[in-house]
Amino acid sequence: MTMFKLYKLLTEEEIDRSLPVRAKALSSIRVKLPAIMYHVTEYSNKDNIEINGLVVNTNRKSKTGAQLGVYLTNDPDDILEHQLDIELEDPAIVSVRSKGLDLVLDPEYYDCVTEQELADLKKELDEGDVAVYVYSENSIPASNIVSIERVDSV
Repeated sequence: MTMFKLYKLLTEEEIDRSLPVRAKALSSIRVKLPAIMYHVTEYSNKDNIEINGLVVNTNRKSKTGAQLGVYLTNDPDDILEHQLDIELEDPAIVSVRSKGLDLVLDPEYYDCVTEQELADLKKELDEGDVAVYVYSENSIPASNIVSIERVDSV
């Protein structure tokens, strides 16, 4: 398993207070993403994902009620082990080709607003020193899906 420096998941109060500012700041930078990113979901979604891709779930919202989207990371183990708001009975990791996708850094993970903070984050992300958390406001087509693997144990 690759070890990444993780940015802390912000508290709900911190997210509520500064989410719009961080979201705007983070959308202004473009980083070099890994060729393969990962999405964590229920294994029971496998057949639907193979046919339709990863579809934005309009019935659910993030913890803050903010952006809707399909969330991806280069560190699915962190999502499986530490994200308390995700409870999966039979988890699976979906491998996704990131090329051609319009992905935005997730402001729930990155507490950056100043130009220097953004520059430092961009450098760390481009060098692969930190875990990457992004989302797409659009569904991800089935043609970008590489594999769907059941997770043995969490």
